[in-house]
Amino acid sequence: MFLRLAILVALCDSVLSDGYRGLAAMFTEEMYDKCWTEVYLPADSTGYITYHRNGQYPPYTECAVNYYTDSGYVISLEAFNLTAMPNDCSDYIFACNEKDFLCDTDSSSVHYCWRGVHYSHDVSWGQSITIRLFSDHSTQGVYSIEYRVEEAKTDGDTIVYIVVGVIAAVCVLVGIICKCCRNDDDDDIPALNIPPATTRSPNASTLRNARQFAPESERNSTEFISPPGLVYIPPAGYPSAPAQGNLQWYDLQQPIRAPLTPPVGLGREPPPPPYDEALQMPRKQPTTS
Repeated sequence: MFLRLAILVALCDSVLSDGYRGLAAMFTEEMYDKCWTEVYLPADSTGYITYHRNGQYPPYTECAVNYYTDSGYVISLEAFNLTAMPNDCSDYIFACNEKDFLCDTDSSSVHYCWRGVHYSHDVSWGQSITIRLFSDHSTQGVYSIEYRVEEAKTDGDTIVYIVVGVIAAVCVLVGIICKCCRNDDDDDIPALNIPPATTRSPNASTLRNARQFAPESERNSTEFISPPGLVYIPPAGYPSAPAQGNLQWYDLQQPIRAPLTPPVGLGREPPPPPYDEALQMPRKQPTTS
């Protein structure tokens, strides 16, 4: 347990030490030993500009440094951290977008004299800039300015960005219009009036070709339920639905021909009259050949 705790403490100390060293190394550009000179900043680099990384600037200090980079690149000043400077505007930080060691209030792009963190995102910086510190007070202070060297955006790039943005906006607008039109078309479609399912009685031709499905004696269920594909045919003498147990079912999918019954008087001899009537009937003389 003690060994694990010792290893954990050693790791934390290593991480913190590296963090402090990295923070100190971020103040890569110091002005105190480069006043009134030019300093090159490599392309695609970032860092901080300060007067001295290990202390404050002395009272009544004035120092200006011109920073430049490669052609096609710009030096962008992003954050001005003046939280450790006097708050009575006795000390100034000027930033000019050119080489100007006399950078002041009139010629500077930005200038700050009060405590706080200030940003200059609205300034279009160039290939060469000048930072000037002017202290007119007996107090001391610390400042840091974040910079970034990046490739310059040309007018052609700006036009391309504008065109791409316009095309994207038009596509979004067209999509919204199409969706609205599609919803309107759906509202114009009339509702489908589908009639409800009804039970239709079989007509005469259907009944004529129907075959009895099963005799009543072979059915175990007496419920009035029609099997699939079958139709109920009430027997003769039932004007309305019959009672349970007197149902006859016919399969309409297997028609058969019903037997033909000859009409009365055709193919049959009439029955003989009663005996009393036969005695009263006239007698016919037998014919002789």
